[in-house]
Amino acid sequence: MVSRSRKAALIVASIAALVIGLLAVWPGDPPTPPLLRGVTAAGGWLGGCPAESEWGANGPLALSPELNKRLADEFPAGQSEELLTQALMSQRFELQPDCVKDRSIRSAEFIQRSGSLFHWPVHAWVFWRIDEARKLVWTKGFVTFDAL
Repeated sequence: MVSRSRKAALIVASIAALVIGLLAVWPGDPPTPPLLRGVTAAGGWLGGCPAESEWGANGPLALSPELNKRLADEFPAGQSEELLTQALMSQRFELQPDCVKDRSIRSAEFIQRSGSLFHWPVHAWVFWRIDEARKLVWTKGFVTFDAL
């Protein structure tokens, strides 16, 4: 027969294991949107706005290969900017001010505020340029993962 204290210890251990397991696989808050699921980050400079100074202006961009492919496939050049902005906002991206040096370049940012041991929070930016008719000229996507 198992003692009462042994049963209590087993219950506490089971609850602790469940909580630790959930914390290890928590998907983040807000949840990772479809556009960012399974993306990777790259080294280099972040941002699609023209450089404010010469420092770093010629370095490689930290473009996420998967995010850039998705952007190019889903929002090709010539498509209406409105379709892109609606899609981004529906996935909890927030529109940002236009680039200071070039107002035809726009951006949106996604910030995941929490994660877990196996899911670091995602921070992503999408930049795009529009023409006079508000059609897309290009898109660029950047991703970082913020360690807990």
